[in-house]
Amino acid sequence: GINATIEQVKMWMAIYMRLFPGVEEYWKTAPAWSRLTGYAETIAGRRYKLNRWQDMAWGTASSAINFPIQGSGADQKELAIAVLANAYPEYPDSFGWDLHDGLYSSVPVSAPVSYLQRMNRTLDDIDYKQYWGVDLPVPFSWEGSFGPTWGSKVGFDYDDDGSMTLQDFYNR
Repeated sequence: GINATIEQVKMWMAIYMRLFPGVEEYWKTAPAWSRLTGYAETIAGRRYKLNRWQDMAWGTASSAINFPIQGSGADQKELAIAVLANAYPEYPDSFGWDLHDGLYSSVPVSAPVSYLQRMNRTLDDIDYKQYWGVDLPVPFSWEGSFGPTWGSKVGFDYDDDGSMTLQDFYNR
């Protein structure tokens, strides 16, 4: 669906592989490991059975590559929901939905910015080893934004004035 020639796409792929040299190796080792074990696995240990190597080799190899990454993101969001529900008893009443890489909740405009900062800190401080039994290869950090519509959200940081209401912070 993009307006590009095969040559252009090959050039983009070559640039991508030069910028991220570990990706090409991962694209080889992930399917090989999954073929050997019969599954792909997330960092948290959730497994997805892969057994269609004969009749759907490309799709099965794609699942072997993508499931550990996308599945780990899903595991992270599920854990985040549980941690927030435990730390903030009101959270389940405000949780709306999750979509792609985000969790969405309703928070009153009168709430202080510090409420969102504390929630974000709670997420940044999740001890994944406690829950998943692994040391993460990279930090899993969170960021937050809020606003009345998708297109008008504003971000916040830990060093922002936490005493302001969300409404005042948004309108500044």
